[in-house]
Order: sequence, then C-alpha cells, then structure tokens
Amino acid sequence: GADLITSVLPQDLPRIDAVSVDGAVLLFALSASLGTGLFFGAVPALSTLRQGLPEAVKGGGRTTAGSRRQHRVSQALVVAQVSLTLVLLVGAGLTVRSFLSLTDQDPGFRAEEVVAVSLHVSPDRYRTVPQLERFYRRLRERVAAVPGVESVAVGNYLPIEQGRATRTYRLEGSGETEPRQAQYGVVSPDYFRTLGIPVTRGRSFRESDRRDDPRVAVVNAAMARRTWQGRDPVGRRIRFEDEEEWMTVVGVVGDVRGSGPARDPRPGFYVSYQQRPDDPVELAVGRNAVLLLRTRAGIDAVAGPLRRAIWEVEPRQPVPEIASLERIVSRAVGPERFRAVLLGCFAGIALLLVVSGVYGVVAHLVSERTHEFGIRVAMGATGREILGRVLRWGLRLAGLGLAIGLAGVLLGARYLASLLFGVEATDTATIGGAVATVLTVTLAACLLPARRATRVDPVDTLRPDPRAPGGGGG
Repeated sequence: GADLITSVLPQDLPRIDAVSVDGAVLLFALSASLGTGLFFGAVPALSTLRQGLPEAVKGGGRTTAGSRRQHRVSQALVVAQVSLTLVLLVGAGLTVRSFLSLTDQDPGFRAEEVVAVSLHVSPDRYRTVPQLERFYRRLRERVAAVPGVESVAVGNYLPIEQGRATRTYRLEGSGETEPRQAQYGVVSPDYFRTLGIPVTRGRSFRESDRRDDPRVAVVNAAMARRTWQGRDPVGRRIRFEDEEEWMTVVGVVGDVRGSGPARDPRPGFYVSYQQRPDDPVELAVGRNAVLLLRTRAGIDAVAGPLRRAIWEVEPRQPVPEIASLERIVSRAVGPERFRAVLLGCFAGIALLLVVSGVYGVVAHLVSERTHEFGIRVAMGATGREILGRVLRWGLRLAGLGLAIGLAGVLLGARYLASLLFGVEATDTATIGGAVATVLTVTLAACLLPARRATRVDPVDTLRPDPRAPGGGGG
C-alpha cells in the first residue's frame, strides 16, 4: 500500500523514501475509525434516550416527530454528499484532462532510448574551463566506445531544465540600447542528434569548432522568429552583454520546452562546450553537467559499462544516478499526476458515500411509508407509479445537491484555472459528465428500495399494529 502511494507522489517531496505504514499510522487510523463510529452512533442513541424507550418502541415503523427530524438531517447530509461529490468529480475530471494535455505536449526532443547521468566535477581536479573541456571530451570518447551506445553528448542542463539558465546578449548592428535576454545552453557536438532535436537551418556544432576558432552559436526557432522576424539568422552575429567577442549564428534548431511542458518555448541559443568563455562563472557552472547517451540496449544493459567508462576517465568521479530520460520527463509532470490521482481517489470514495447515503435515506423513507404505499396500492396505484414516486424522492435530493455543487464548481473555477493546462475550468463536457455520473449513481442507489416499495402487500400493511393502542395482539 505504501509503495502504491509513493509511486504517485511527486518525487521531489522531502523524505519521500521514508514514507511507510508503521504502528503510529495504524494507531491513528484505528483511533479515527473508532472515534467516528462512536460519534455518529451517539447521535441517534441520545435522541432515543430523550424520546424515551417506550415511546421509541411504540412508534415502531410509524413516522413520528423525532423520526421526521432525523430524516431531515439525513436528507441534508445526502445533499451535502452529492454537492461535494460533484465538486470532486469535476475537479478530478479537469485535472485528468489537464494531465493528459501535458503528456500530449511535444517537448521538442525524443526522450526514448536516452540515458542521462548527472555529473558534479571536483573543483580540486579541474580548476580551469579548458581542463573541464578536455575532461568532457575524453569522457565522451570513452563512453561512445561502450557497446550499444549510438551517440554521446554533454549539456549544462537537462533539456527540460534549460529555462534555469539565461544570459543577456546584443545583436550586431541593431543599435539597441538595452540588451536582450534568452535561455542559454552550453552543449557538446552531437547534442542535438542525441536528443533528436531537429536542425532546421544551417548546421550543428562540430568537433572542429575549437577554442582558437571563431566562436559560433546555434539559436532555436523561437529566438529566430522573435529576433530576426522572418529573415535568415544564419550568418548573423550576437555577443554576450559582458563580452566583446562576437559569435556567428551557424544553425537553427527546433524549440525545446525548457521551462516545463506547460509553458511555451522561449527564445534561446546554444554555444559549444569547446568554446565556452574562460571565466569564473562559466567554470563554476561547468562543473555541473549532464551526460546524455542514446542507446537501444536499455538502461540495465549499459549502466554497469557506463559507470566503468566514467571511472576509467576519472576514478574519483561520483556517479549518483543513471536514469532514463523518459522517467525524468515523467517526473516533470509528477505534481499534475499526483493531483489527478488524489482527486480521483477522493471522488471515487465520495461516489461510494453517495450510493450509501441515498440508499439509506430512500430505504428508510420506504420503510416508514409502507402503510401509505399499502393504501395507495389498495386504491389502485400501479407498481410503476410507486416506483416513480420513490425515484423522485431520490432525484429531488440529487437535484438539490447538484445545484449546490454547481455553484461550488463555479465559485472554485478561478482557483482551479491556475492549476490547469489545455482545458477550461468551466469545461461543459467535464461538468456534464460529472452531473450525469451523479444522477446515474443516484438512480442506481434508489432502485433497490423503490422495487421493494412496489412489492408492498396492502393486506399486510393495513393490518392493525399490535403495538399500537387498540391494536390487535390478544
């Protein structure tokens, strides 16, 4: 049970691995269950004591003022259950649709068959940017020799985390007084091929793009559209705000949703690891990188050889986790998945409570009005008329609960809208489906007591009650 719960929790929750069902949890659950039962059992017991046991027995199945009062309370509880269930069903439906919309979004890269390893390079071993560059080049060469590996690349961030890094830049010949800002990635050759990011114009980075060569950059489609507005960006030049050396744009690549699947791609550009600036900031950032490799062999087949390959290049290099990029991308929508599962579970439990509540109230009504039904049958009422009368009782409760629930849905729409993607908080299809579900469940809960009411024998029901004054009973 605990494993099932933790499997749907967002993986970045603190101490998620420590979640377990222990004695304290079981004791709390037992205490809550017993306390709830005692509390709600005490209410009718106290009512019976106030009424007096002889009066309660004498009342039997007849409707008394006390029973009518209890019945109104029961009806109010059922109405509350129906309204809350509708709110939960709508919330669950909207979050599920939002989650499906997120998973349908094209992230801009192919995560299938890609393995990712986060690297944190020791500052004691690599004190300059050129030293880091040589380390990453040797690492790529060694990992590329692992059986089953098709391509290898290094980047400063995972593609879905690219929005964490931004840099200000200037355009050559623009005459702008204020610099522009864009997402910024430092990547190795084969980065775009490894991730399946299409090069739509020009070329990607090459091994021949070395530190002593003219610096080059690759921009994404969003930056090309916003900056050059339909003109060919290849051959244009940009530079960092705090540097004098220009970089020539040599290619345009597809957009990556670097700020998450729910956000549109932002303008961004890439520079080569082999040409990154040699300054303290780039040195500090460069010590944290992601090794990416495309393989059809599967993560289990390459994990061991991959670790050995890394340790051959740097024996003291920590390798904390080797994970598939698909799993990492799945984690990115973890909070949305958790909300959908949580609301779905609550809505399912609420539906069961509605079934129980409606059935209990309608069954109690039928038992109290057995005498009335007997008279109606004796006067010629058909089973269909009795059935319709009982069903109308249940639908009346459901209708009132649905009206209150719809008001709650509309009031909460503004808050819920901030959590949704690709679906409106007042989506009519989702709300209509939730209403239809509640009505169907209500009808199903009413059918059994309603059919029991149609089988009332007027001879039995009109026979005097022996407990009543003047009744038979020898």
